Amino acid sequence: MEDKILKLLTIIMRMTQSIKDVLNQDVKNYKLNITEFGVLEYLYHQGPNYTQVISNKLLMPKSSMSYVILTLSKKKYIDIKKEEDDQRKHLISLTSIGHVVIEKAFETHKKKIEKIFDVIDENVKDDLKETLKKIGYHAKDLVSSWHTFIKTKRV
Repeated sequence: MEDKILKLLTIIMRMTQSIKDVLNQDVKNYKLNITEFGVLEYLYHQGPNYTQVISNKLLMPKSSMSYVILTLSKKKYIDIKKEEDDQRKHLISLTSIGHVVIEKAFETHKKKIEKIFDVIDENVKDDLKETLKKIGYHAKDLVSSWHTFIKTKRV
């Protein structure tokens, strides 16, 4: 049983890396890296938001997000507005240039993603989605319970 689980984990990790490779290669066509693309895509679909919110949604450290925001600003793809009452808060929004870039890029990017998953039918996609969510939530619970266990042992 143990070997089966280790092989499954290896397959999942290799699959994930292969998908990342395809997506990274695709976004390079737009002279973006995957994190820059992620920020533009977030703003395209969700609208303007604060740096901290975007950072949390994209699971990026704030320091990395600050660099990405600065880079996108230099490319004139986003606007950064500081809050008057709190200069530490920055509202990020797409510029018209950024909107055009991500609108065009996202359509072809979406087709690339669809092509990755063309090898399985819709029922398998639905089952896979639910199974992966179940594993992900379970793993998250294990991390939470481990942290709780460690905290109680320190006392």
